[in-house]
Amino acid sequence: MTEIPNSLVAAFFTRAQQEPNKLLYSQFLRLDSHDEKFSLIQRTFQQVAERVSTIATFLKKAGVKPGDSVGIISASRPEWLEADIAIMAVGAVVASLYPSLVEAEVAYILYDSGSQFVFAENTEQLDKILNIANKTHQLPATDDRPATEQLIAIKQIISFEETASNPLVVSLDSILAEGAGANL
Repeated sequence: MTEIPNSLVAAFFTRAQQEPNKLLYSQFLRLDSHDEKFSLIQRTFQQVAERVSTIATFLKKAGVKPGDSVGIISASRPEWLEADIAIMAVGAVVASLYPSLVEAEVAYILYDSGSQFVFAENTEQLDKILNIANKTHQLPATDDRPATEQLIAIKQIISFEETASNPLVVSLDSILAEGAGANL
């Protein structure tokens, strides 16, 4: 009898081990936001498992601990899946943010979730995070607390796409390039 994985992460890595060369996803991505050219991205379970392990290793080294919350502000895309699994692999919790949210809503969710690490899809989402990072913001009242002004503490932003240089930001590509072959 086959042992049933006890988590989504275990199920993913079990599947990657069982069928390493099976195609996990295939997606057309725009090469340049100013261009109409697209590139077909295809990755196998093994390739994605390696990427997930590298991202998880980076998160651990950066200080993400089990029980921490890590934000992802992005539309659905392969990197979202990889970040999601990597966050869960280190025992952290995913705080998902819709890319259509305005800065005040993003600030509220990041504060409320305690997320100090955030994955950002592109320059638009990165700018939202940078505009609220390490600044105080007026947060609305809830059942548990009155309206308050709070610091939105951000330690690291991981960008799915290349963006302008900023000390808080590291690109996913640079994490994957530096940590190739890293294992949990």
